[in-house]
Amino acid sequence: MDSLINPEDTWTLWAAIVAIATFALWAEKTHIGQKVSAAVIAILLALTLTNVGILPAESNIYTFIWTNAIPMTIPMLLFQANIARIFKESGRVLVAFLIGGIGTVVGALLAYASLPLDESAAGLVGAVTAAYIGGTLNFVATANSVGLDSAKIAAGIAAANLVVVLYLVVLFTLPSIRHFSSRFNRSPEPKANGQPNLKPEIEQFDTVMGISYTVLISSIICMLGFGLEAIIEFPGTAILAVTFLSVAAASAFPSFFRKLTISAYIGTAILHLFFAAIGASASIHEVVAFGPVLLALCAISLAVHFTFLSVGAKLTGITLDEMLIGSNACAAGAPTAAAMAASLRVPHLVLPAILCGTLGYAVGTFVGVLIAGIL
Repeated sequence: MDSLINPEDTWTLWAAIVAIATFALWAEKTHIGQKVSAAVIAILLALTLTNVGILPAESNIYTFIWTNAIPMTIPMLLFQANIARIFKESGRVLVAFLIGGIGTVVGALLAYASLPLDESAAGLVGAVTAAYIGGTLNFVATANSVGLDSAKIAAGIAAANLVVVLYLVVLFTLPSIRHFSSRFNRSPEPKANGQPNLKPEIEQFDTVMGISYTVLISSIICMLGFGLEAIIEFPGTAILAVTFLSVAAASAFPSFFRKLTISAYIGTAILHLFFAAIGASASIHEVVAFGPVLLALCAISLAVHFTFLSVGAKLTGITLDEMLIGSNACAAGAPTAAAMAASLRVPHLVLPAILCGTLGYAVGTFVGVLIAGIL
């Protein structure tokens, strides 16, 4: 489907994505916006603009945001990390992640048994399972391992991405639905409206130097993390390395990094570009062209995943925030899980979100290939 904005028209498309993110942040300050969050507004607005033919579903701009801009936000969100609290509370996010992973597997098996899938059913189910425990790279790796053809891979990726985008909208919206959220424990972390809290008693760098230090240090950390991944050649290594280097730096020089309070603002702004790019990349037209069965496969997998996780959270005392972030890390991966932790104003859960998402990258392909082999 052709779009009004050409995917090669870099500056017009960039301006559109920035405008969506900016509008979402502004709208969050309204009465309705506070209930749904800027993340949901950005995703839904971009999703709508793509599917009415204004924005393209694919562009190098989106790729740049995913592969370059988002890794830089990880250090920015971790410069103020409270290490003691992270290690104390990260375990519950991991439990949520593991329960969600089991739910994904059960959901995929249920979909396999109930849907009229063709002869490639085992491979598709395995690939979707890998995607909803790890990510798109795990989908591709599993699909290639089990011999799916390129058309099925393209259709499966489109369906998996569309369903997970809609699922993210649900996850971001649930905290504002009182009938649902009241059934779960809530994180004791105070959540102020607007941007991350700043403590006026802490000395800060002036704005220009604060921004410069933030961008410089984040760039160096990403350079080291992605350099390590290039040497090891294992997907997910870069994000994990960036995470640990960020925490190590913040722990080694706490007095310096406490002054970089501007970093949280920069990271939050970039995250909303990411949400806009996620929504813009979800083309309903592409998925419909391949029929509803793939959508049903993905939807059933995530529906059972969420059911398992909701029951598990209720039984184990996992808070709503931990449950949603663990689900996000499992179904969508480390970047969106970290973004959710920041959006929900629980910065102490950013690191657990990244670690669980990275674990998903590490095991997703193995689980996907195993499921395909069993089927």
